[in-house]
Amino acid sequence: MIYGDKFSTPKLLVLVAGVHMEESYKNLYDIFNKESYARLKYLSEKSGLPFICIAFEVGVEEIDKVYFAEQCGEFRELTLNELKEIFQTYDLPIKDSTTQKYLNDKTSSAYHNWQRDNLGDEITVSDIDLWIIHLNSNIPIAILEIKRSKIPLDSWTPYKNDYPNFKLISNLCNMSNIKFKIVYYHMGEGTTYRPEDISKVKVFDVNFKKDPPISSPGRIISLLDFIISEEWITNE
Repeated sequence: MIYGDKFSTPKLLVLVAGVHMEESYKNLYDIFNKESYARLKYLSEKSGLPFICIAFEVGVEEIDKVYFAEQCGEFRELTLNELKEIFQTYDLPIKDSTTQKYLNDKTSSAYHNWQRDNLGDEITVSDIDLWIIHLNSNIPIAILEIKRSKIPLDSWTPYKNDYPNFKLISNLCNMSNIKFKIVYYHMGEGTTYRPEDISKVKVFDVNFKKDPPISSPGRIISLLDFIISEEWITNE
């Protein structure tokens, strides 16, 4: 996850995981020290942004603590209030309030519920949907924001309300010298089942250093070209 201020300036990279605490939290390093850890560590080194890890317990009705480490070093236990104080040390304009226990539910996690209700509306937060990794060097070369809806492929364009989040990711990518793309595909209507059509996708180039920041009308490519071609990644 990427945390920034209200101007979409990136301030902090956070790797968040829900875990089953069957063992001591001191062993969390083994859980985090994998591909996702390596990706964010790379972005941290390229962008100069701090990088932290947060684990919260799943399989319980509510949480009142998390497990925290800087760059997945030694984990320590924090209350939710202490976690909020940690966020404030990274130059994030966090809302001043006291938090108690937070519930897990079927639609979200206790951590995300806590974040939404307690960090305030003066920050911008985005997650990373998908990475494009260079086959030989094994380093990120692009970040993808994945969108889907019932709107036909040729009609859909990115929503203006999402621009602050797009700008946050774009700013991080510019700081890290990697590409940022929005990828859209069509999802049908339905109540119990909504068919997804990924035979073709629509790609938008995103760079908030340019005007306009998002290419229009985007380009539609086949799934095969999306998988094997590098042109849609490198071109802007």
